[in-house]
Amino acid sequence: EKLINGDRDLYRSEFLKLDQHLRKENDAKRLANLYLFHAEYLYKSDRFDSMIHTLHQVRSFLRSDKLELSIQVHTLLASAFYFKKNYDSLTFWKEQAGKVIQKKSRYYGEYLLVEGLYQYYIANYNKVITTLLEAASFFEQKQDASNLALAYNNLSNAYEKLGNSTVQMEYLLMALRLNKKLGNKYNLYSNYNNLGVALRRQNLLEQSLEMYDSAYNIILKMDVPMLLAQNFTNKGNIYEQLGKLKVAEKFFLECERVCYENNIVYGLMLSHLNLGNLYRKMGEYGVAQSRLTKALDMAIAVQARKEKALCYERLAWLYKDKGDFKQAYSFSERFHLLNDSLINESVQKEALALKEKFESEKKGKQIIALSNDKLYQKYLLVLMGLGLMVLLFLIQWLRYKHRLAMIERQKYSQELKFQLEMREKELLSDSLKKVSITHTKESIYKELKIILKEIPKSQASKFSAVLNELKSID
Repeated sequence: EKLINGDRDLYRSEFLKLDQHLRKENDAKRLANLYLFHAEYLYKSDRFDSMIHTLHQVRSFLRSDKLELSIQVHTLLASAFYFKKNYDSLTFWKEQAGKVIQKKSRYYGEYLLVEGLYQYYIANYNKVITTLLEAASFFEQKQDASNLALAYNNLSNAYEKLGNSTVQMEYLLMALRLNKKLGNKYNLYSNYNNLGVALRRQNLLEQSLEMYDSAYNIILKMDVPMLLAQNFTNKGNIYEQLGKLKVAEKFFLECERVCYENNIVYGLMLSHLNLGNLYRKMGEYGVAQSRLTKALDMAIAVQARKEKALCYERLAWLYKDKGDFKQAYSFSERFHLLNDSLINESVQKEALALKEKFESEKKGKQIIALSNDKLYQKYLLVLMGLGLMVLLFLIQWLRYKHRLAMIERQKYSQELKFQLEMREKELLSDSLKKVSITHTKESIYKELKIILKEIPKSQASKFSAVLNELKSID
């Protein structure tokens, strides 16, 4: 991924090394992922033939049960054939993906982008808008900024074809903001290019050239021939509008050279169309007719209806300038019949109604989301209130338990103190009793000694034994 925007030769070398390694390991799953990554690289490099070849290799690696990856491969193939202006192959691969795709698929948004490209190709612009608005809603929900920017860019193209430059600019600026954040060079180029187209339609030619120059500076770092050819065409259109026909011719011829060298059929068709009209303005009617006829044949061959209408319009102008009013009227009638079927007032009104409906639904979803957020906040506040009440109850309960424990400790302390005091009193009483007994004994002992001295000796021996017994008592 780092190499993809840097050294292309080094990227190619590393890709081949990894390819050989995984083939030796016979790791089909990782080979499929590698080739899908390489297909994205080729898409951004504008190398659609190589991209198609690579995607068919991915199909050979996939097992039948890998339905989701098959859908991705089919949508990428359809995208590649859109840019090659191959209507039949675009239709085939889009339908292959459509047979199995479901709204819950991770690739449903990419499928809608392909459906939008298909409807754009056949100039069914209201269907383009309906499909791309659904894709935008899908990518918003998935928060897929890269694909969301692509959906906005493609929506701007549809409104540009309907001639609504205000809505076109709105979607372009939305896409530009996203791509600037993402730093996506390929999509940034597309945004600048389309902004140039929008400004040119508003006759802001100098500002338009500035956008094309910004796009050109990005192309120089990308090596994408089709985008380079497109840039030359856009600048040629500006200089033609400014009346600088020789400068315009130089850019249109540069576009033709790039398309011829890189086999870009659609670009060659546009080159013939632009140069044919330019040579008409320069009075070179023979060359102009040859160029416009080639452009018409190519538009019919690739089934490009809007370009076919432009060829009829330019041929009508040519024959009018030549004075052949019958042919001019014939081509003018064909132009209006085809163009009116592509773009008319009812189509434009429906396109605006689709946008308003999408914006209304988007606001409705935002209101619901906001209401859900408010309900969630209320629910959270209630929970916090309940939590706070429980916390306060716990604090009060703990304080109550602590107070009870303090009372119990105080009661126990008082009882212990009372018991100690009673014991001290008992000990003191016992001590006093002992002292009293001792004094009584001593008093008796003294009295007996006196009596012993006064009685006859014949009785003295008996009292002596009592006296000795009394003396021995503690």
